[in-house]
Amino acid sequence: MHCFLFHPDKPDPKLKMSSDAWNRLNLISSSERRANGFMAAWCAPCVRELPILARLCDKYENKGLNLIGVSLDISGPSAMQPIVSRLNVNFPVYWVGEKAISQYQIKSIPLLFLVKDGRIVRQIAGKQSEIFLDHQIRKFLE
Repeated sequence: MHCFLFHPDKPDPKLKMSSDAWNRLNLISSSERRANGFMAAWCAPCVRELPILARLCDKYENKGLNLIGVSLDISGPSAMQPIVSRLNVNFPVYWVGEKAISQYQIKSIPLLFLVKDGRIVRQIAGKQSEIFLDHQIRKFLE
């Protein structure tokens, strides 16, 4: 059983980094629909999910989906970078390390937050099928 402190319709916390790219990301319009995918290089289900998320990103990009990967690797960005390159991931993946674990109260990964109007409206935790993720994202974009 997964236990999270975040529930649908709670505010989406802003992660702070020194990276200008991440800071610009925090300024995204509140009307934008965003999927934050939390992952780590040592997490086999996370790595297996990357190509699925890439396909869904291609499929729903023109329908307003903005997919962002968030690496939680404690060892730094060098852990996820070769995996992202090898799998030709087509969405940005930012490294935030341990910050996100406490700010988002993350208990398990992979974890996908669907964010609309600055609020987390859906959480999808653990290994999921492509069919299930496709259905959830399609419903989210309706």
